[in-house]
Amino acid sequence: MQGPIAIFSDNHRAIDYPNVIYFYEYIQCEDQEATSVYEDACCCLIDYREPGQAVRVANQIRSRFPQMPLLLVTDVSHPFSDQHMVQITGIGRLRLLFWQANDNEEMLSEIQSLLYPEYSVKAGILPSSCLYITRSSVLFMSRSLLNGCKPLSAVILWRALFISLMMAVMMGRMP
Repeated sequence: MQGPIAIFSDNHRAIDYPNVIYFYEYIQCEDQEATSVYEDACCCLIDYREPGQAVRVANQIRSRFPQMPLLLVTDVSHPFSDQHMVQITGIGRLRLLFWQANDNEEMLSEIQSLLYPEYSVKAGILPSSCLYITRSSVLFMSRSLLNGCKPLSAVILWRALFISLMMAVMMGRMP
C-alpha cells in the first residue's frame, strides 16, 4: 500500500474512522476539488447519506484518477440502486459496503479486499459482493461488464458470471 486512505464523508453515519481503520493511515478530505489532498491516496472511502452526492464525489475523483479504488458506504435507509452504480465512471475497483453500527471488522475487511484483490474477505465462502446475488444485480453486472467489451472478452465475462451464480446457488446464497 502506498499512501493513505482518503475519506470523504458528510459524517451523517458518525463512523469513528480512527477506531475502524486503525491499521491504515488516512486523511479526512473536506473538499473534493482539492485533488492534491488525495492524489497520493491508495484508495478513497466515500460515505455520504445521499447516493447522488456519493456518485458526484466518486466521479470527481475518477475524472482525475480513473483507476482509483473506491469503497462506497451506504445503509438501508438510503441504499444505492443499480442506476447510481452505473453512473460511476472510471476503471478502478469499486466496492459497496452496507454499514451497520459497530461493524468495524466488515469495513476493515472490505478495505483489505479493495487494496489487495487476492485477499479473501471470508475464508471458505464467496466475497461479500457475491453473497446477495439477485436477478436485478445479474442484469446490472451483465450490462456494466459487457458494455464496450470485445466479443471474446464478453464470452469470458459471461462464463465468470455463470460460475459465480452457480457457486452462489450451491452455497444457498441465491435468493
